[in-house]
Order: sequence, then C-alpha cells, then structure tokens
Amino acid sequence: PTPTADHAPQLQRASEIFQSYHPGGNEHCATLCLLAQERDRIGAFESAAATISVIRSYLQRKGADAAAAAENDALLLAQCKSEWHGGRFEESFRLAEECRESSDSLLSFLNGV
Repeated sequence: PTPTADHAPQLQRASEIFQSYHPGGNEHCATLCLLAQERDRIGAFESAAATISVIRSYLQRKGADAAAAAENDALLLAQCKSEWHGGRFEESFRLAEECRESSDSLLSFLNGV
C-alpha cells in the first residue's frame, strides 16, 4: 500500500466486525481510533470527529475512573483538532472548553480538593 492510499473502507469494515462481537470493546475502540486517524489524514475531518465522538460515548459508558477521564481528554483534544481542521471553529472551541473543565475536575480529584 502506498502512503497516500485511503484505508478508511477497510478500517470501517474491521470496526463493524469487532462491533458485531463486542460493541465498545477494546478491539472495537482501537479500530475506531485507527479509522479516525485515517479519516483525519485524508482530510475527512467531519467523519473523523464523528468517529471520535462514538469512541467517547463508549468510554463514558465504561465508567468514570481517572484513566477513563484521561483517555476522554485525549479524545476530546483529537476531536477538537478534527473540528478545527474541518472549519467548525465554534464546535472546536466548545470541545476545548469541555476538555479544560474536565482536566480541571480531574486535577482537583487527584489532588483531593
């Protein structure tokens, strides 16, 4: 495969297969992460952001421990980037604010405040 090839269709199919076995499972979410990265790489920013949103919804269902919160912040930033690159600046700003608030809450929790 060439570096410019679009692998999104194959990754989409892989995510559908993993979803059929265990929706939101580790393999499913990992494949969705790869799909979001690929969509971002080829300039399909709206699709990338939508894919990241799906991953975040699975994470939110799993629980609210510190590790999940950190993963959610990383995904928020990735989604924020995709929204920005796609020209959706207001949505990007909203996600950045959500990430800032989430990070502040996580730091307070970890510091016992």
